[in-house]
Amino acid sequence: MSIPKQTSLWDPKRNTSQVFPVTLQDVENARRALEAYKRDYPAHYQWIIDGPPNLTEAEHVQRFGEHYKGVRARKRA
Repeated sequence: MSIPKQTSLWDPKRNTSQVFPVTLQDVENARRALEAYKRDYPAHYQWIIDGPPNLTEAEHVQRFGEHYKGVRARKRA
């Protein structure tokens, strides 16, 4: 039995599961961005807070110009 040869090197920059600490400055920047969004886009902000409305198929076609295409579940292997 032979051990497979490693064909690539570990690249920490491509590690998508890395966790980075959040600084107090990051929290303050996020708070300011959310406040600005609330001020500049009050209708959008309220829509996010309330959640999207439940539309009938006819209302969806009227609003978006096409029928709703649901997201298909991924097939399990």
